[in-house]
Amino acid sequence: MKICFLGDAGHINLLSWVKYFMRLGHEIHIISFNRPCEDVTGINLHLIDGAFKNNKLRYLLYTHKVKKIITLIQPDILIGYRVTSYGFMGVSSGFHPVVVVGQGSDLFYPGNSKIQKAIVRYTINKADLLHTWASHMSDKWLEYGMREDKILVLPKGVDTNIFTHYERKGPEDSLILISTRQLRKTYNHDCILRALFLVLTNIPNLEYLICGDGEYRHKLELMAITLKLENNIRFLGRIMHNELPSFLNSSDIYVSMQESDGVSSSLLEAMACGIFPIVTDIKANRLWIDDGSNGFLIPVNDHVELARKIIAAYENPKLRQEAKSKNIALVKEKASITSNTIKVVDLYSKLVDNFRNGKNKSLITSIQP
Repeated sequence: MKICFLGDAGHINLLSWVKYFMRLGHEIHIISFNRPCEDVTGINLHLIDGAFKNNKLRYLLYTHKVKKIITLIQPDILIGYRVTSYGFMGVSSGFHPVVVVGQGSDLFYPGNSKIQKAIVRYTINKADLLHTWASHMSDKWLEYGMREDKILVLPKGVDTNIFTHYERKGPEDSLILISTRQLRKTYNHDCILRALFLVLTNIPNLEYLICGDGEYRHKLELMAITLKLENNIRFLGRIMHNELPSFLNSSDIYVSMQESDGVSSSLLEAMACGIFPIVTDIKANRLWIDDGSNGFLIPVNDHVELARKIIAAYENPKLRQEAKSKNIALVKEKASITSNTIKVVDLYSKLVDNFRNGKNKSLITSIQP
């Protein structure tokens, strides 16, 4: 198939997915406002340029230009990545079939803006298929009036060939925690730092690796100094995706205090590497974590409970070892990007055939896995 993606080429979440379509032998095109964050050899990149490309209204202002690019490409299928931005441009282009992929934040954070909510409602009702990573995300779409028979629930997954476990050796009394989330306010990194301040008394030989960057970094660095944690925290900045496994495998516990999520690739990557996860008790994480069995679930913003559970995990190496085996098996079974992309391609191909054969849109249910 000739597949055209509308999405942010500067974001690893899109590129890491698109490359697997290419490896399966498909002709791939990406239309984007942003330059790629990694090498895109073999992928046809179409950059949207213009005086207003950084304007908040760019997804409306450049729809006509995107439509012209799509006409030149003549793809078999168009995929808009994220509902309120590129997904909106995709359904506005008039091309069919068009799939809109929703990750989570564009559904969970529409705010009180009537315009934003209207864009969500318009986009999902114009799409021929909505692809979401998890059932709790599709529930959100249903609230906006989307037909259930037009929703595909299948996670993108992670590369279990790259994100794999290997044994490491280190001091038995040490503890290394890691976060691979961006340094933004919504990720509640300050909650993690407050928890580490409490943990340090019990585990002085503690190290916290922060693999990520963002506008919140300076504030967190100052906070680390205030809490006298500067010798225990390493701000590593943005790490190349193919280098993350080595940092994950050097760690004992993965932490994330995100308030809301779709399906966290960061969590799945950590689980695939055998790290014990301690994350927030939200729907997205309950899909993967059985509290007390293969990880711990913590109330949002509860740094005291987070500290308790970090200490509990440290003091129970048997639990961490058992969780390691469970998590590696779980990710391989349900969240392998290779096997899941093969399934997605098959389903998308059936959607294309439906439109080529002039089948009624109500027959889209036939592509469901």
